[in-house]
Amino acid sequence: MIGAQLRACLAGVEERMADLEEQMTKLRTKMTLLKAEKQTIENDLGAIVCPKVSQHMIPTEIMSMIFMEVKHADDPRAVLDLFSVCSHWHNIVKNTCQLYTDLFCGQVDKLGTYAARAGTSLPLDLEFHLSSLSSTESQRLRDILLQHASQWATLTFFVSSWARLPSDLSADSFTRLTRLSLVSLSLAVAVDLPQLDAPRLQDLTLNCRSLGTGWQVQLRWAQITTLAVNDGISEWWEILAETPNLEQLYVSEDIKSDADDDDTPSIPILCLPRLRMLVFTGARDSRVRAGLLQYLTLPALETLKIPFRLLFADPLTLQPFFERSNCSIRILVVLMEFDHPPADAFDRSSNLSRVLLRYFSTVRKLTLQSATGEDMDMLFRCLGVPSSGFLPSLESLALLECRRRVPLYTVIEMLSARAGIADSASDEGTPSVKLTSFTLRYGAPGPASDDIARIVRNGLDVDIGSDFKWLDKDIDLKMIDVISRGEEDYDESDDEGLDEEPASGKEQDSGEEQESEHDSDSEDD
Repeated sequence: MIGAQLRACLAGVEERMADLEEQMTKLRTKMTLLKAEKQTIENDLGAIVCPKVSQHMIPTEIMSMIFMEVKHADDPRAVLDLFSVCSHWHNIVKNTCQLYTDLFCGQVDKLGTYAARAGTSLPLDLEFHLSSLSSTESQRLRDILLQHASQWATLTFFVSSWARLPSDLSADSFTRLTRLSLVSLSLAVAVDLPQLDAPRLQDLTLNCRSLGTGWQVQLRWAQITTLAVNDGISEWWEILAETPNLEQLYVSEDIKSDADDDDTPSIPILCLPRLRMLVFTGARDSRVRAGLLQYLTLPALETLKIPFRLLFADPLTLQPFFERSNCSIRILVVLMEFDHPPADAFDRSSNLSRVLLRYFSTVRKLTLQSATGEDMDMLFRCLGVPSSGFLPSLESLALLECRRRVPLYTVIEMLSARAGIADSASDEGTPSVKLTSFTLRYGAPGPASDDIARIVRNGLDVDIGSDFKWLDKDIDLKMIDVISRGEEDYDESDDEGLDEEPASGKEQDSGEEQESEHDSDSEDD
């Protein structure tokens, strides 16, 4: 009987052993298959990583698209660097027309080569430096410009006294040309305006002292809508008279003409009925006169960018200008670029507020650039009194490149008042809107915030409070973080450890309890 039991047990063990052997065989087979699959993947990865194979495995179309991204880099020689890597890349760069649509060169032969590679259908942008040209090169340049006349979208020429533009380009029509820029490399050089037929030309830049003879008939002046006149070009008034449909004007604030002389009869007032934007660029010296404004009437003017000192160069100019124009300025940018002695800080701030109140009550977006804390103090005080009617339509206020930090309490009081200005409008129906955007950026790095707009979460509709313990301090990152969380308590001792890691939750809770007890004791006292 015992022998039968042993035989039965042995049979069960043998059956179990057979099952285990079968499972092990299946596992060995699966391991073999996995190893083969792994080897296949490794071989594929090796083929992709191999530098000798990868550059030829990528389709030419994809390589061209990659090179197109390089073309938009700041370095104009980026395409030439790709050109010289290898013969494969050389051929791709040479045969990709889109890489030659933005041309920067100063040699006529290269211009002809690059323009030919661009094909005959793509729009082209050219920036050409004429340092010196022989008569043969000048004729060759004319031929290239006319050969691709239907492709040029923008043309920019830097002209010197040793090289002049071809005078006659009217043999073919520049049907795509929308912008033309002529820049004199020498301020004493007159630029001869070429004669060309450009039915779509609207943007013109003239950076020179004067134009050549017969410039009035070289272009279709009536179709120009954007004009940049720099460096006190002598024909500035005549040019404006030839462009009655201007919509944007960029002009040097030290612009002068013969009419500026005392012994010369004054020139008549000129009306530009469609001009919406007037931007004054920088002057070379501080002897600034109101200049252009005393000769213009701009009824459609909406955007004005003007230096602070130009607003007060001639107080008798602004009032007649606004009375004649009767315009509604919507966007105002004031450049507070000149330093003033501390004694003049209050007068400067007061004058700024007075001018804004008198002439710019319709402004919706105000930007002050390079302002100081003194400049903004009076401005904040005026903005903080909604009942005064100061800039009632203001929606956006930006203070850029500030040179000194602004006391926090003036910012908080102003933002608190302007956040509810729509609710405090007078019964007479004075138009008032909420300030929805406020930006403060400093021109130099420091502990102050780069953008104080973070102190509110939903525009300026959030209650930011007005009772803070650090009213005599300047803005720093810790304060803004506290305000953004809606807290009204701030420990000044934390200023010294702004770069340290925050304390644990228990330590913060205990600190808040101690501060609450301290506050209650102070109230009891």
